Amino acid sequence: MRTICAFDIYGTLFDMRTVLPVLAAGVQDPEEFYRLWRFKLIHYLAITSAIGTFVDLPVLREKAFDFCVKELGTGASERVKRDFLEASLYLKPFNDVRPGLERLRKAGTKVIALSTGLKDDLLAMFARAKLQDCFDAVITNKEAGIYKPHPRAYLYAAERLGVAPSEMRMVAAHPWDLIGARNAGLSPAWLRRAELAGLESRTYDTIDEMPELVADSLTELVEKIIATDLR
Repeated sequence: MRTICAFDIYGTLFDMRTVLPVLAAGVQDPEEFYRLWRFKLIHYLAITSAIGTFVDLPVLREKAFDFCVKELGTGASERVKRDFLEASLYLKPFNDVRPGLERLRKAGTKVIALSTGLKDDLLAMFARAKLQDCFDAVITNKEAGIYKPHPRAYLYAAERLGVAPSEMRMVAAHPWDLIGARNAGLSPAWLRRAELAGLESRTYDTIDEMPELVADSLTELVEKIIATDLR
């Protein structure tokens, strides 16, 4: 039996498409810019973890934005950058988040936020969305001193919760996060959000096996988790 379920936040429970209208005001192809920005941000998470230097997520977001401006030659203004970075803190949850998390908790599972974000930013975002009551704990990579997908980011969470990694389920929309979780001993579940088709890959990374649990909505995935982990 597995009674702890950790969730990635950005792009999994909260919709990153919130930033697209801001980008549209300053770049020619906002979706292209966003895809490159996400790729570079994840790249920076991995680099800083590999070299043992922790840099707060807002700083890495800004550095990734600056890279995209240079790489794509967009000439985006400082105002667009400022608005973009602010918008990334004011994301809206996907419609299935509250019912999905409530269903999981009522079934007896503890719901954990396990995020690259800063704790104050996450708590403020949860409060604006009126979701603060949906989480039993909020654990950040800053507390661990290293970012996902490094195994220590997940092992720290398990240690904080006083459980073995094998007692935890990790839910994310991003294969790289799930690969890291599996490598640390957690059981992965892929939330392959249909809403993000065109922005996020619908193909699981070929360096790892597809998770046993996969669904296109949180509602569907939660039922699979309950059937698998609480039986």
